[in-house]
Amino acid sequence: MKTIAKVFLLLGVVFIAGSSSARQYVPAVPATPQIPVYRPGDMIRVAVTFDGPDADKIIQVRGYMKTDSPAKPKEQPNFNQDENTSSGKRLGPDSFEIDFPIDTNQASGDYRLVEVSATLQVHGQGTVAYSYPQPATLVFKIDNPNTVVQPQLKSITPLPKS
Repeated sequence: MKTIAKVFLLLGVVFIAGSSSARQYVPAVPATPQIPVYRPGDMIRVAVTFDGPDADKIIQVRGYMKTDSPAKPKEQPNFNQDENTSSGKRLGPDSFEIDFPIDTNQASGDYRLVEVSATLQVHGQGTVAYSYPQPATLVFKIDNPNTVVQPQLKSITPLPKS
């Protein structure tokens, strides 16, 4: 009888230990990825890949993004609300990197990539350009702490003829 009691006691300890350790290793629900925040001096970088028989003829790629509603319209009057890239850097025969530098006068807000364009070399000096509106649903968050207050015009005075 004592042997059976010891077996039940041992099984009970194993069961309790197993169930308590199982609770420790329950995987957590994955967190929603955070959108990176870009500030003046940062660079938003985007890789663009093309497909098709003439993708290797692309000589220039550009991008355009904008915000529909700046986050600080009263504190950042006349700040830039869009961003263009200069020519992209070639990563491979059909892929490019386009960069958006964040300037000190870029309005805070959520920016959408609204267009990518590509220029292809046809023959000699001939080129053809293509535009890809709404190429992706990419959104970039810009937070710019810079603000300005519009100075008031105090006076205008004519100066003597020189």
